[in-house]
Amino acid sequence: MTDPTLRFDQFGNLFLIGEPLLYQNDITGLGMFAYKSTDGGKTWAQPVQLSSSAVDDKQWVTADDRTASPFAGNIYSVWGADQNCGFARSTDHGATLISPPLPLMEASASAT
Repeated sequence: MTDPTLRFDQFGNLFLIGEPLLYQNDITGLGMFAYKSTDGGKTWAQPVQLSSSAVDDKQWVTADDRTASPFAGNIYSVWGADQNCGFARSTDHGATLISPPLPLMEASASAT
């Protein structure tokens, strides 16, 4: 696993977004994966693959934990490096993560 990012939601669920690597008995696929724990990270549910690109990188995850927000409980993740940025969202407290098929934005060598 490289560059994992973690975030608790308002319900105590822990989310990890990371890139598994091909080391020994680790996951045998590249890309971006989401993991969820309901016990503070002691155990983890089977991961959900968000992307299968071998160049995915620089991931981040956050949760809307503002109780007055119309988006309270939503989980958001973004990633990207030498390609289009990826985006995934959960509107059901992490039960499902949806990664839209269109890129969030085009990557550019001239972007600063």
